[in-house]
Amino acid sequence: MNWRKKINGFNRIPFDFSDFLNICEQEDIRFYFYPFPDPIKGVYINLEFPIIGLKENLKSPELELVAFQELGHYFLGHPNSFTLERETFWFDKIEYQAKIFSVLCLIPTPILETEKDEILEKYPVEFRNFRLQIYQNYLKHKLKYFNISTPQNYTSLLTEKMS
Repeated sequence: MNWRKKINGFNRIPFDFSDFLNICEQEDIRFYFYPFPDPIKGVYINLEFPIIGLKENLKSPELELVAFQELGHYFLGHPNSFTLERETFWFDKIEYQAKIFSVLCLIPTPILETEKDEILEKYPVEFRNFRLQIYQNYLKHKLKYFNISTPQNYTSLLTEKMS
C-alpha cells in the first residue's frame, strides 16, 4: 500500500504531536523519550521492529519537527538515522527527504497557500525558509509540468504566493 494513502490528511491538513502518536500506534512503531546527549535530538532505528526516540526535553514546535522527521525515515524506508542539532541546513539525501516529509506534515501546501503568515510564524526561521524553498520548487515543477514557460507568468505566480 502507498504510504501516502496510509497517512490520512498527508500534505492536506497540519499535523500535531497527537497525530504523530496515533500514526506510531497504527504502524506499531515503538516510541520513547530519552535523555540523548547533545547534539542528538532524535533517532529512528529499525532492527526487528521500528523505534523512534526523541530527546526528552524537546518543546513544541521543535518536538513536532523532529518527530515527523524521524517518522519520515520510517515511511521512506530509510536505514537507521539520527537527527542532530545543526546550525545550517546541510543534509545528505535521506535527511533532506525526511525533512521534506516533516514540513509537508506540519505545513501542508493548501494551508501554506491560504494561511502562510499565520502558520509560518510559529516555526523557527530556518524551518520557515526551508518550507518556502520546498514550495518554490513545487511551483517551478508545476509551471514546467503545465508548460507555463514565460518568465512573466513564473515571476508573478512566485511573487503572489511568496510575498
